[in-house]
Amino acid sequence: MNYYKKVAIRAVLLLASLLASGSQAIAQATDWRHRALPMLNASSKLLTSADYHKEPVNLKTAKSNEKLVAVDSFKIAGESYYARRDKLNAPYYQSFASAPKKILLRLSAAKKLQDVNAKLAPLGLELFLFDGFRPVSCQKDLWTYFLKRAKLALPKSSEVDQIAYASRYCSNPSRYESTDSTTWPTHCTGGAVDLTLRRKVTGELLYMGSIFDDDSDVSHTDYFEVTKSKHTNSKPSCSDLEARANRRLLYWAMKSCDFENYHYEWWHYDYGNQMWLMNKKIGCKKIDCNTQDSKNMESSAKTDQAFWGPAQ
Repeated sequence: MNYYKKVAIRAVLLLASLLASGSQAIAQATDWRHRALPMLNASSKLLTSADYHKEPVNLKTAKSNEKLVAVDSFKIAGESYYARRDKLNAPYYQSFASAPKKILLRLSAAKKLQDVNAKLAPLGLELFLFDGFRPVSCQKDLWTYFLKRAKLALPKSSEVDQIAYASRYCSNPSRYESTDSTTWPTHCTGGAVDLTLRRKVTGELLYMGSIFDDDSDVSHTDYFEVTKSKHTNSKPSCSDLEARANRRLLYWAMKSCDFENYHYEWWHYDYGNQMWLMNKKIGCKKIDCNTQDSKNMESSAKTDQAFWGPAQ
């Protein structure tokens, strides 16, 4: 066999290998659309952003002092939702002066989002970010908004109940102290990110069944996992099924790269902070987590520590 034939054969084999690996990646990502989200056992309590503050934090790890980076420098798409000036950013319809103009995250979190994008690429999809790091001033502005929403939703309830309602959708920054880990809002760590999926070619956002920051049940990640009868006594519509498939795809893609979802918000994921650790522990108590691997995960989660506090 001459030299040129050998080169040609190697090229064909390499191409076949690349096509096979690409097909496998597409199959995996497609399967994520059909893979149900894990459901909490009936006896498990749904925790909120008011409940993660007692999770242990070790600020002496190699990652703890990582700087914030702009995600666009990592070719990660997004737009600072709270800084938008077009008045089309529902439900706020306004710009927040306290919001960063660029989306910032810790270095490791940004790199992990690159890994997620690599897994989505065979489907022609990528992540699109709404928000990342927030200064405390921005967190206070958002808390004021959600507390007003709570008072509208629960006008006759106690202040305690209204704060509990607001805490489903926003971390309370009112007690913030940079040296007190029981007071840190999750977005202030640089390890929390709000995001969705979009088509790479057109930039079209995938349908997720609700707008970003909707403070209602439809925002809960598993809202479309149950039949529509739970909500309206009817079968799920095509729109419901599409939202369910897209939420599943986002969930499993993020989960595969070590992010944890906050179950009240389909768009919210964490890595490295206290919310991440709390939701990691919750994930080990879900119905589909009865395997030995899951038991090992639960044992590991019990000894884990968060490694990010407030970012600078």
